[in-house]
Amino acid sequence: MSYYLNPNNTINRLRREWNLHKHLIIAVDFDSTIHPYKDFEIAQDSEKIRNLIRELYNEGCTIIIWTAATPDRIDRVKQQLSTYNIKYHYFNENALDVNFAERKVYANAYLDDRAGLYETYTALNTLLIERKYEKVNSYFHGLMKQMSRP
Repeated sequence: MSYYLNPNNTINRLRREWNLHKHLIIAVDFDSTIHPYKDFEIAQDSEKIRNLIRELYNEGCTIIIWTAATPDRIDRVKQQLSTYNIKYHYFNENALDVNFAERKVYANAYLDDRAGLYETYTALNTLLIERKYEKVNSYFHGLMKQMSRP
C-alpha cells in the first residue's frame, strides 16, 4: 500500500508536524463544510466542524478560510463566520509565502466537503483528544511530584 493511502500515516504525519512546529495550518472551506449550503445537508454536522475549528484555533493552530464564494458573497461569508464565532487568521490567502500560492493554499490539513472531510475531521479530532490527555497527564504528574516532596 502506498504511504499516502495508509490512513495511519495521515494521523502520524499530522502528529509529527504538530509536535515539530507546535501548531498546524488548517485550510477550511466554507460552503458545505462550516455552513450548510445544500438542502440535504445537516446543520448538526456543520456544527461539529465549527466546534473542531474553534478548538484548533484555541490550541494555536493557524486557520485559513479558503472559499470559492463569489466576490458578492464574501462580506456575507465573513459575517456568518462572525455569527458562528469562528476566528481565523487568513481569508482566501496563504499563511506562508510559498511558490504555488496562486494555485493552491498550503496547509497541513484541509477541511473541505470535497476533500475527505470525514477522515480529516476524525484525524484532527483524535489529535485534539490526545493533546488534552497529555495536558491532564502532565498536570497530574506535576501535582504528584509536588506532593511527594518533603
